[in-house]
Amino acid sequence: MLGEYGENPVLAALPSKFKLTLKVNGKAFGQVAIDKASLVADLSPEQVNALLLSLPRHANIEFAGKRDTWVVSDAGAAAVLLKMDEYQGRVGTAGAIVRKGSLPEASVPAAAPAPTITRAAYAKARPGDERFIESNKKALLDVLRATIKDQYCDELTTDGAPEPELKAQRLTGTQMLVSTRCWLGAYNFGEGYWVVNDKQPFNPVLVSTSISEGGTEELSVSQKGRGLGDCWTTRSYTWDGKQFRVTSASTSGMCRLMASGGAWSLPTVVTNVR
Repeated sequence: MLGEYGENPVLAALPSKFKLTLKVNGKAFGQVAIDKASLVADLSPEQVNALLLSLPRHANIEFAGKRDTWVVSDAGAAAVLLKMDEYQGRVGTAGAIVRKGSLPEASVPAAAPAPTITRAAYAKARPGDERFIESNKKALLDVLRATIKDQYCDELTTDGAPEPELKAQRLTGTQMLVSTRCWLGAYNFGEGYWVVNDKQPFNPVLVSTSISEGGTEELSVSQKGRGLGDCWTTRSYTWDGKQFRVTSASTSGMCRLMASGGAWSLPTVVTNVR
């Protein structure tokens, strides 16, 4: 991926499709074809192998065009791949990418399978649901405030703040999904979502106070790391019929002005939702 944030005259002058030559320590290893709309290209197995063989030592890695050259950090790439080896328990094994050794591959822990989560539909609204908030607002506000401990919801908990607006929709035959705006920042906002009983005691269960969008059967979080929009974090919660479960979480990496919206999607939670 070639980084592009804001106006870039070098990239602007390139055609819609262009080619760069991979060079490792001055030796060419073929070309990569890049679409200007995505600025992403796949490397061939031979190119990947040439890169990996160069990384344990000092290497000059370049993607060269007719006039301009993009340089890849050999130290940065090696550090990332070594960390991957370490996390997977591969350091010192024959299958390690950077720091190979004589330990057998059998010593590497097996990859944990991604859990499968079945999405459940919300129940249909019942007569009287539209009056649920109006009939129970004071009691609901009291019990919702009691759930705010290590999360942030100043519009619900600040003394003297205007009374927040609550919304509710039917979840199951005995439960409702209640929400309200919790906070508003310079470039992010967060809404709180709770699963509550439709009769007292409400026994609220807080899902999150940073929800950005509450769609059907799924609640999602999408937050900028800063106003420039070059780094993001995302998370999703899926209703399985009994509770909202975290079904994905990712970050775009550090705030480095590499790309609008962040250069990569680096997952920290992966599941199979069906």
